[in-house]
Amino acid sequence: MDWLGSERTFNTDRLNRIEKAAGAVSGRVLNRQRARVDTLRAKVRKAKQDLEVAKAALSREQEVDVAILSRAISNHLVRLVAPIFPMGPAWTLLRVVTAHVSAEEIATETEFVLDPRRKVRVEKEIKDERVELSRKLQAALDLWASDKGFGRDMREAMVAVAKKYEAPI
Repeated sequence: MDWLGSERTFNTDRLNRIEKAAGAVSGRVLNRQRARVDTLRAKVRKAKQDLEVAKAALSREQEVDVAILSRAISNHLVRLVAPIFPMGPAWTLLRVVTAHVSAEEIATETEFVLDPRRKVRVEKEIKDERVELSRKLQAALDLWASDKGFGRDMREAMVAVAKKYEAPI
C-alpha cells in the first residue's frame, strides 16, 4: 500500500495485536465499570425504595399532625365560644326589659276596642307604659348590678317564674 507517496505499508499483524490488546484492556475496564455501574444502580434502586417508604411514613405523620392540630384548635374554639351559649336565656331576659311591643301583643290588648280612634290611643298607652317600665327596669338593673342581695333576689324571682312554668331546675 502506498501511503503518502511512500512504499511503507501498515503492518496489519501488529495493528491487530494492538487492537486485541486494547480491546482486552478496554473490555476488562468496561466489565469492571459495568459491575460498578450495576452496583451503583442497585444502590439507587434501594435508595428510591427507602425514599418511598420515608415519604409514606411522612405522609402518615403529617395526617396525624393535622388531626391533632385540628382537634386542638376545635377544643380551643369550644373553650372560647362556650361562654356565648348561655346567651339564649340571656336574650329572653333582654326581651323582657326591652321597650318593644309586638304587633301580636297590641292586637291581643286591643281586641275588644272597637272605636278606631280609641284603639290608636290604647296602643299608644300600651307602648308608653312599656317604655316607662323598660326604663325603670334598666335603671334598677344598672344601679344594683353589683349588689349581691339584688342578684340573689333576681335569681330567686327567676327561679319562681321558672317553677311556675315547670322548667326543670
